[in-house]
Amino acid sequence: MNMRPALAAVLVFAVIAVALFASFALSSIRVYSYSISGKITVSASGINTININDPAGAVNVEAYNGSEITVSYVSESNVFSPVTPSINASSGALNINVRPQYISFGYAVYINVLVPYTVKPYIFVKLSAGNIMVQMPCSQSVYLVTSTGNIYVNVSELPQATLEAVTGNVELMSAKTYNVYASTVTGDISANLKGPLTGNYVFRDVTGNINVYIPANSSVSFVLSSANGGYVVSGIPYNAISQQNGIISGSAGTGMASLSETTTTGNVFLGTN
Repeated sequence: MNMRPALAAVLVFAVIAVALFASFALSSIRVYSYSISGKITVSASGINTININDPAGAVNVEAYNGSEITVSYVSESNVFSPVTPSINASSGALNINVRPQYISFGYAVYINVLVPYTVKPYIFVKLSAGNIMVQMPCSQSVYLVTSTGNIYVNVSELPQATLEAVTGNVELMSAKTYNVYASTVTGDISANLKGPLTGNYVFRDVTGNINVYIPANSSVSFVLSSANGGYVVSGIPYNAISQQNGIISGSAGTGMASLSETTTTGNVFLGTN
């Protein structure tokens, strides 16, 4: 693929044990692929332009301003039929949806998305199994869900982030994030929020640890809770409001933002970056 200097990489890495079959509703193009040696390259340079090359194995989508790319895997009724990803280009957002699979051919599918620095897409990714990684300068929002896998997000400007895993770790890095909801059941959660906190930040776990790092001068009201673990607040000048039975609540600065960390059997930590 021709890599332009103005492009920022958004890498959505999904490891899925499927065979690859593509149906492009916009252009009525159908590409079959059973090989891991090649790739499918989709270039959406305009709202109604899609070009496909090298159909074998991985999917690379290059989206320009005003494009919407949707990738969804749907199992056919016949168990011997390959799954069906469909890619449509219109306007407004970047969406990737991978539904549960009922057949397996034992190799990985890689999805790579590139957008310009000037574009702030909405990103939606839903996997039944696989890792999700998003790296880019800015995004309007990300909604990332995986049942079995890890989630990693590194976005400098990110007004809204929803990150949900069941079996896996969740990691978030951002210089300007206004609202965050991150949850997992059997993994750990780590968040490094480098910009001023102005919204709501919720982190929920069951068996794992939660570690959140914020600026030392943050104005935030917080609640840390661990039913069977411990909690630590480090480097942040705060006033304790209550502290009992594995729960501590406090306020730093004006308390403008709201932050909560909740886990059942893990530890919770709130410190400075």
